[in-house]
Amino acid sequence: MSINTHRKSDTLPVQSNVHVDETPWCVMGVKEWLWTASGEGFCLFHAADTRGRVELETMLGKEFAGVLSSDDFSVYNGGNIAAQQKCLAHLRRHFKKVLGLPGNNNAAVAQIFLSLIDEAFIAHESWRKTKEQLTYDSWATDFKIRLNKALATWLNQVGYAAGLLLTGV
Repeated sequence: MSINTHRKSDTLPVQSNVHVDETPWCVMGVKEWLWTASGEGFCLFHAADTRGRVELETMLGKEFAGVLSSDDFSVYNGGNIAAQQKCLAHLRRHFKKVLGLPGNNNAAVAQIFLSLIDEAFIAHESWRKTKEQLTYDSWATDFKIRLNKALATWLNQVGYAAGLLLTGV
């Protein structure tokens, strides 16, 4: 039972960044999905029968030229999207699981990326309090260099689970 009455072209403004999520809800005893797409100045709700890519494409179109911010649900991967930003809280939770996996440098790589994620949370919290943009931008530039170095160092030295996290699959 889909309740969507709008199409992307007349509801979703052109955006450089859209946050998308979906959650189950029960409609007359049947599991349905409520999707949201939000950005600066808008929030679009889309009720649907499925949790599939077709729902995402209904809201964003088959191509999206902006940054898609989402959790790590597989439907958000592999589409014709210019760039993606994954939820750091979800990523952190997955690295905590990798921390306990045996072999393949899992503990070492998990510790490094948990530290980087924690640092990002702290830096963002500090920016939200101080609004010191130059300080934040300087930190972000250095952080990107260290993040890319860590990715390059560890990508070919980890097991399957950590590899999925490092490649964003």
